[in-house]
Amino acid sequence: MPSWKEFKKTGRVSHDEKIKRLGLLIVDDEKQIVDSLGETFSSIFEIYTTDDPRKGLELFKEHQPKII
Repeated sequence: MPSWKEFKKTGRVSHDEKIKRLGLLIVDDEKQIVDSLGETFSSIFEIYTTDDPRKGLELFKEHQPKII
């Protein structure tokens, strides 16, 4: 896993499988924001997105992402 120091220096993270498996849950009531963030981070993390808070809770329980 890349270090914080490496990230600060390069502004990038390697596309390591360990990072991808962390999972990122994006919940916002504005679909455009959800879509934009999902697209931005999809090459780095396994992405779970929704604009519905109830669905967000379901996705969290089902996938247990480490980043929300």
